[in-house]
Amino acid sequence: MATEETKKADLLANEGAEKDEEDTINLEVDALRLTGVSLSSMTQSRACKALRERRQRNITTRPKTAKKPRKTCYG
Repeated sequence: MATEETKKADLLANEGAEKDEEDTINLEVDALRLTGVSLSSMTQSRACKALRERRQRNITTRPKTAKKPRKTCYG
């Protein structure tokens, strides 16, 4: 038996399949700008940490999440 959410998803999928024109999607990525870093000293770990910090600046904490203690940490 299909749930209500599954039915809605099926309807949306059918609508997308029946479209005559495809949607335009912006695939451009913002450049990562790190000051004071030379490319030869950049590691994957440092780049990932910089990206993670950049994303965290734009994220707002959900009220329920803020009430819970943090159980995970990054290495």
